[in-house]
Amino acid sequence: MSYFAHIFSLLQDAQVIAAVGFLLCAIGVPCIYYGTEQGFNGHSGDPSHGDRFIREAMFALDNTRQNFMNQQCKIYQEISRIAHLRKQLPALKFGQMYFREISSDGYSFGLPNKHPCILAFSRILVEQEVLFAYNTSTEQEYHYYVMISNKLNHAGEKFKFLYGGEGEIEIQKHQDQCNHSLFIQLHFQPMQMVILTKV
Repeated sequence: MSYFAHIFSLLQDAQVIAAVGFLLCAIGVPCIYYGTEQGFNGHSGDPSHGDRFIREAMFALDNTRQNFMNQQCKIYQEISRIAHLRKQLPALKFGQMYFREISSDGYSFGLPNKHPCILAFSRILVEQEVLFAYNTSTEQEYHYYVMISNKLNHAGEKFKFLYGGEGEIEIQKHQDQCNHSLFIQLHFQPMQMVILTKV
């Protein structure tokens, strides 16, 4: 595999992981089309087959002991990690969902209105807030402030990474004393997806 083909493959994997991560963390019942977790894409390798192999078979019909489940596949492993978080955190299954405003300067906030962007939302259940955020750019790094609930959190408290990063990030308050918004500052690599909650 060439260098560029390898990079393209990694980008595709990251996009699939983020798309399924969104499904697992957003409101509703997630549905993953079989083979997605294995990176199946419908290409059998023989162009004469056309599209009759819309998705490769997971199991061999003529050999019950043969299958194509690869537990070392990066997509499979990352989806498994996110699904495990969903299982552990009631807010990701039952919480209300709020899209979050973002800011590049920590002063003016608003919902994203162009692509690429930082897409962020919170799931809230009782007193638990779980924040999901994703950099849709395949090339750009971003430093962005992401708003969180000012009813459940206080300035000086911290959010911790559950996925996509390490450590803790301090909650900040708006420099305008009349504005009671709270937010955290995140540094996003291209196509980075993160999940955080309060310590």
